[in-house]
Amino acid sequence: MNALGQLVDQPPVTMIEPLISSPVRPGNRGDEASFVIAEGFRKTTQDEDILTNAVSSWITSARSYAQHLIESGRSSSIAQARLAHAQLAAGMFDEAKHSAQETLQKVERDIASNGLELFDHSSATAVLRVMLQLGEVESAARWIDRLPTHYILSKLRASIAAEQRDYDLALTLLESVESAESASLRGYIYLQQSKPQMALRELRVAAQAAPGDPNITLNMAFAFWHLGSTKKAIRHARQASRIAPSRKDISFALLELLFATGQYQAVFTEINFIRSGGVIETPDLLMMRARVELALERHEPAVRALRRALAASKEIGDVEYVEAIQTNLEILEPSRKNRPKKDAESEVLHKIRTAIKRSPDNVALVEMFAANAHRVANSAELRKYLDRLAPKNTQERLSELNLRLAYLEGRFDDALSFADAWSEAEPFNPQAASIALMFRGQLIPDGSRNEPQAVKVAARFAKSSSALNNIAHSLTLCGRADIARKILKESSQAVKSSFYLKATAGLVEVASGNLESGMRLYRLAAEMADSAEDGQIFRALMTLHQAMALRQLGILNCPERNSILAQALPPTSLPDDWMDRPHFRLLQAGAERRGWEWPLEIE
Repeated sequence: MNALGQLVDQPPVTMIEPLISSPVRPGNRGDEASFVIAEGFRKTTQDEDILTNAVSSWITSARSYAQHLIESGRSSSIAQARLAHAQLAAGMFDEAKHSAQETLQKVERDIASNGLELFDHSSATAVLRVMLQLGEVESAARWIDRLPTHYILSKLRASIAAEQRDYDLALTLLESVESAESASLRGYIYLQQSKPQMALRELRVAAQAAPGDPNITLNMAFAFWHLGSTKKAIRHARQASRIAPSRKDISFALLELLFATGQYQAVFTEINFIRSGGVIETPDLLMMRARVELALERHEPAVRALRRALAASKEIGDVEYVEAIQTNLEILEPSRKNRPKKDAESEVLHKIRTAIKRSPDNVALVEMFAANAHRVANSAELRKYLDRLAPKNTQERLSELNLRLAYLEGRFDDALSFADAWSEAEPFNPQAASIALMFRGQLIPDGSRNEPQAVKVAARFAKSSSALNNIAHSLTLCGRADIARKILKESSQAVKSSFYLKATAGLVEVASGNLESGMRLYRLAAEMADSAEDGQIFRALMTLHQAMALRQLGILNCPERNSILAQALPPTSLPDDWMDRPHFRLLQAGAERRGWEWPLEIE
């Protein structure tokens, strides 16, 4: 039996920001934030003090000299470019922009007067980089298009095109440019185009010329990940983090890789390594601790980590983090109290609604609502929240929300498309990948079409507690019970404690030809479900899933048919409110696509 978003019977900790799971574009600006080192942990050396003073002195002298040349009437494009850089370094951004524009205008006038032979491409390139640092991307692109062709400007224009996702233009501009930088950029573009083999070839060329470049090394990790080489991906991500230990984006990419592959203790080890450098434990690091603790079913340590994250968020004054973490804590609190499940769920939604009223543009809060809204009746409210967020966020950022809304509204083909988009946007996210598998298994009658994707997802996420059940179930339905049996055997403790996994293990055994042991596991799972709150609901879902799976696999056509029918779970009535429960409606849609009656029965 599958559960949309099921995570070891605990609501997941919702991240405030999307997972760091995208390649790094060469020449990226502003996204390479560093960790903050605790004050007094690392004292500056005498050499560092000398360097700081020298930089300050250069800024002052550069501004003074450039201004002197301009005022004396002996201005040149070189002087203007130097002034623009000095102003940028001094934080005089408006002045730097003005000086950059004046430099380019002078370069253009000099070309008109003296011809292309005196084209000062060095000054032009220097101030174009200033403009890009100031966020003047469109203006810089227009200037490059106006200036004469030069290979340095072509590289710069290609980088802008890649930033604007015009990958065909970027590749065209790079056709005649051979350098480590251009190979790195081509590698990035091929990753964005889902061509990891071509990306890896370019990145290896770039790495030979620049072996210590952390961006190239990290992008190689992404390439290996997409090629299914998990160990190489982790090794390269770890190497990149050691090259640039202060880079948050690289360290978090490694943490996400380790978490995605179920290496939870390794996540703790890596966090401790980061902290050993004097890094202040920020809210996002503490959130990662909480996610791992929940994955390990350690509730109290997760709550403690979230409380520390909340205190850290309040200290830095980040309102969005405070709201999201506080609500995460409020979601987890009811599960610690002895109260009916329905009352706890109602209280959780009430607390999330209250938080959304205070912070209606907080995507993480709406994701929490969506993850805890399990009824069709919640769809109108979720649509209202999503409509408000849509103009202010990319479709990639909202792919999970679009998926959950489509699921509640019964638009299951759309849900599958959004699940694929979510998985593509967050390739390190095991939940996204496994939910996409779950929809494929229900909506695509020909199970063999799902085999390549199921095998690929299993290779990446089989050790992830949030993905294990969907992966094993999907593998079995597409004829790979052999792989499903292996990964469930490696997670035997989880199978013992979860009726979801125990039922799936029963299906795997039946599909493997072990009828008696498989049906016994089904019966044990049903007994566990009966003793749970909402046991009638779980038993009904389990019975329907068993009927659908056995039919999909064609097992009822075998000589043991009568024995299977005798040992199968007995039919149960649908809950009175089944139409308000999207999982039942998804099963109904799957049955109707195969021409089967509803509600499903074994016979």
